[in-house]
Amino acid sequence: MVTPSVFGLVVVKDLRYKSGIVIVEYLDCVTQQVGNVRININDERPCVLFICFEDIRSIVFTDSKNVDDDSGLLEFDY
Repeated sequence: MVTPSVFGLVVVKDLRYKSGIVIVEYLDCVTQQVGNVRININDERPCVLFICFEDIRSIVFTDSKNVDDDSGLLEFDY
């Protein structure tokens, strides 16, 4: 999850929608605290971005074809 003040690894636990607002409940993988963020679907410049870990893995492995041993890349414990 990326916001103006946070860059962290989270697990999305639940998604809800109500009146143009998406409510994302997440688990912070470092603190193990549950939080939520509200995203207005009409906001042209949302301040929250979620990036799928598998997309990051794909990008890194595509860009690292010349690396002989990539076994240590992208080791996130949560």
